[in-house]
Amino acid sequence: GGVLVADIRPAVLTQHARPLKAGYLDKTFGVRRKQISGGHTISGRPEMRRDAGALGQLAKLTADLRADKTVTALPGAKVGGNINGTPICITNRVGRGRAILLNFALDEYATLQAEGTHRPMQLALGGLLKEIGLPAQVTVTEKGMPVDWLDTPRWKRGDALIVAVDRGSSNPSNDPPRDVKLQWPRAGHIYDILRGKYLG
Repeated sequence: GGVLVADIRPAVLTQHARPLKAGYLDKTFGVRRKQISGGHTISGRPEMRRDAGALGQLAKLTADLRADKTVTALPGAKVGGNINGTPICITNRVGRGRAILLNFALDEYATLQAEGTHRPMQLALGGLLKEIGLPAQVTVTEKGMPVDWLDTPRWKRGDALIVAVDRGSSNPSNDPPRDVKLQWPRAGHIYDILRGKYLG
């Protein structure tokens, strides 16, 4: 078994972007849609169940999310929360695996980040990945909280894990230093490749 995760309206259009009569993956995700075409979104603050796990963090959002209001959960599917009565975070058992339909638009994250209100969604999605067995290989925290201004792309060369630590700044020499904590996936030896130094 494995885990399939999607955000909003997966597999509802043909290859020519025409609406289907029913979503190809609706049964997999344990949902039914009243319609595919026409107005389908609703906005509001998430209300989460206590047993929603990491996704319960969404209840702390101070901004609205968009959801597909045509979605209803089928019997047997577990609903983790709702936006104005529309189910979100729907989990359906499929054989030995699970399918999780978030049913809200992940592209809202960039807007929330620009407004500085993204933290609950960051914790919710990061926690979900950890719960389904995909924890971050390298975590970066500042004062105990995950940072989102630092990228850590990774490569493997044999047994070596190569990690680039990038602030994404156009002029890093002008950026003030900041203290962060990097947590590695396992014990090992650390080298600064650019400076050719062994760090311990």
